[in-house]
Amino acid sequence: MKDIATQVKEFMDRADIRAEFEKDLSDIISIPSVSEKGEGKYVFGENCARVLEKTLEIGEKYGFKAENHDYYCGSLIYGEGEREVGIVSHLDVVPCGGGWSVEPYALTVKDNLYMGRGTEDDKGPMLVSMYAVRFLMEKGISLPFAVRMILGCDEEVGSTDLRHFASVRKVPDFSFTPDSGFPVCIGEKGIFSFDVLLGEKPADILEIGGGTASNSVADSAYCVVKTDANPAASDGITLSREGENLRITATGKGAHASLPENSLSAVKLLCDYLVNNGICQSNGIKFLANACSEYKGVTFGIDKEDKDFGYLTCICGLLGEKDGNLWANFNVRYIPSVPYEEIIATIKKTAEENGFSAYSGGCSEGYIMSSDDPRIQALTDSCKDIIDEDCAPYTMGGGTYARYMKNTVAFGATIASHRGLLGDGKGGAHERDEYLSREEVVKAAQIFVLSLLRLKEVYSDK
Repeated sequence: MKDIATQVKEFMDRADIRAEFEKDLSDIISIPSVSEKGEGKYVFGENCARVLEKTLEIGEKYGFKAENHDYYCGSLIYGEGEREVGIVSHLDVVPCGGGWSVEPYALTVKDNLYMGRGTEDDKGPMLVSMYAVRFLMEKGISLPFAVRMILGCDEEVGSTDLRHFASVRKVPDFSFTPDSGFPVCIGEKGIFSFDVLLGEKPADILEIGGGTASNSVADSAYCVVKTDANPAASDGITLSREGENLRITATGKGAHASLPENSLSAVKLLCDYLVNNGICQSNGIKFLANACSEYKGVTFGIDKEDKDFGYLTCICGLLGEKDGNLWANFNVRYIPSVPYEEIIATIKKTAEENGFSAYSGGCSEGYIMSSDDPRIQALTDSCKDIIDEDCAPYTMGGGTYARYMKNTVAFGATIASHRGLLGDGKGGAHERDEYLSREEVVKAAQIFVLSLLRLKEVYSDK
């Protein structure tokens, strides 16, 4: 395999191939393909339709067979056969927001980094996998299965694209989605959010709010209270007078709901401040202070853990008011071995015992595959050949396409040692100045080629 890996590197480093890769990446990055409710045949909006058409056009140019599945998603296919191995990527992106040092919807190549919205999540990894298959085409290497690249347009919003795919095509025998990090993610926690109504909003609180998304620890929160008191500011708390009212603003440290360990909930800071300064003593505020002081669901009685996934996480992402009640939204990443129904029943029971009410709209179930599966071993061994890091399969609390398609795992295309090069809060998926490094591109291409060749060995024995 070492010789093949060398050939893949030489292929990716060729001046013509590198120029084509950067031109293709630039073309798809330039399309602001934020998934939205579309009209007519463009089910996720015109920009998602445009990026799908462009990617299918690129694939056809390199010899793939292209299929457009009603603009929900598309396929690029190499080879033939009853069996298929899928590479499942998405072409939709999250909105950019502010604070970028480069133009988000234009490819910037700087210090061997490919920068722009979608370079890491997930247009860049998709293109790397396409070029890995191009290598096999150029070398005339046949496989005992067809490779089907599935190109989704709704991953960031709901993954209805894959449900449509399953209604019009047979799901591949085995797939990986390059929408995570190397090595192989063999399991993802289940995900759901729930709302809790914490009793009437205290009369002295005129306004209250916090957070920006259910799946992020709230990094800011505020309330406006009617009070003559003049409490002192404290760590994370700023105060400003608005006539007879006092505005209290809490600033914490946000984090993705799946990785809350280094976060500091602004909702906790705010509620603690209200209670400790005698401004508000309501049961709802006190309960929130406790629930947001930890992230394992202890307050709701749902703390669980196992050897495969570690512990359940439960964070407050949103704070506000609904129908005159204090309201909060929590996001849970749960262990698949503990049923969702059991967890939400416990949450509701805890809420009722405290005089509150809780409700959820359902869940996205997790998955687990065995690390002993020969297909998982094929991917793992390919990682070991290329990257000098721990290549043991792992599980995570994040969610990818893998949970929506049978026999699918998250695999690549980022490498831990090449992350965080731009500092805290920059360069990652969903962050400003998002990037994929040139070295990650080359190494990912090597890993994908070796993986497909090892899967060839697995399927040749079947």
